Amino acid sequence: MVLRYAALAALLACSAPAYASRPACPCESDRVAMRDFRDRIAAAESPEAARELALDQTRLGHKAISRVAKALPNNPELVEADARLTTFEANIGAATTQAEVANQFDQLMATPTGATNCAYTPTEVLIVVIGFLLGILPGILFLFLFLFC
Repeated sequence: MVLRYAALAALLACSAPAYASRPACPCESDRVAMRDFRDRIAAAESPEAARELALDQTRLGHKAISRVAKALPNNPELVEADARLTTFEANIGAATTQAEVANQFDQLMATPTGATNCAYTPTEVLIVVIGFLLGILPGILFLFLFLFC
């Protein structure tokens, strides 16, 4: 399994950044999936349940980063990705209501003025791919997390 990740990492390390073919990235279906998840969080029974729903996905995100780290040890982009995800988790942890937890996803999906396309580095692409292998939402989460550097 590690050999597979190493081969993929080697291929991605030699490639140019991946550019979206559409004017905006992530695509609308990614936004719909994230909004649906955001709505599930907002409808959770309690703030604790909302945080747990959200953190279940970010834990998978850390797992994706950890798996990529095995293929690309000492990669500074992994440190940055982990820091972004940890900051996002801290904001979720600080939320005191379901709506505040859901708002973290709204903020993540908010498109900054002038952002019309996306370019992911090879390392980010690998993290996104592994995120999708672990679940749809971790992959989509990384699409948004890496979109607005």
